[in-house]
Amino acid sequence: MEAYHGKAWTLTVHRKDIVNNVLEKYITAISALISGKTSPQDFEVWYLDNWKSESEEKITEPMYNPLNYLFCEVDAYCSIEEIRSEDDLDEAGLIEAAKNTLELLRKIQG
Repeated sequence: MEAYHGKAWTLTVHRKDIVNNVLEKYITAISALISGKTSPQDFEVWYLDNWKSESEEKITEPMYNPLNYLFCEVDAYCSIEEIRSEDDLDEAGLIEAAKNTLELLRKIQG
């Protein structure tokens, strides 16, 4: 019985480390966008690729809503003004969405 609890505890700690690493990955990338270290176009490609390939076990329920919100906003981002519709986001709108998401993720991070 103790071995089972030990193994369960190890798995719980391991999952927590994975979740914290994923959370930190997104916080770092979003911060780079906001600070101008990453262009909106590069962030768009990175975020869409990463979010679509993220496994469910790495995303906790509190993380899901802010990260999915940002996914929707990144998906609505259009860098080309000539083809941008009124429903699309420009760079300022994307950065504002990133700031809102970053604030929520930092609260989750503690």
